[in-house]
Amino acid sequence: MLAALRQKVSEDVISAAVNAAGADVSDSRVRAAFQVAPGIGSLLTPESLRAVPIPVEIRWGGADTIMTFEQNIRPYLENISSSSGRSAGPEVRHGDFLEPDPADPAMRSRVGADAAGFFREHLTDWTAQCGGTNGCLPQGC
Repeated sequence: MLAALRQKVSEDVISAAVNAAGADVSDSRVRAAFQVAPGIGSLLTPESLRAVPIPVEIRWGGADTIMTFEQNIRPYLENISSSSGRSAGPEVRHGDFLEPDPADPAMRSRVGADAAGFFREHLTDWTAQCGGTNGCLPQGC
């Protein structure tokens, strides 16, 4: 794969991308994260994941062969101390989160309710700051 990349992109561009890859891209406005079938877990370093300071909740499909648990989900759960998660169901495939005919039609409602509850729990202080109004962004964050 690297050879193919080198045929299309100059060595300077590759070098710059590698050097920038370790940059801190944290955003203090992000107070919590809910991930659904996240990818690239195996590409992130354990050190970078250990630096995540916010609560993270994760849902994945038990039958997902695209974003597999071992390669993509486990690194988040094992390295982000404030993370937790569970399968959205044993028959749930990757596309079921977005495609028209999911294996478990009720799964989306369950995951949506989980996400709403997670954010209600972890963003309560944020909601109080803006008086509970819809679309309000706290200032100074």
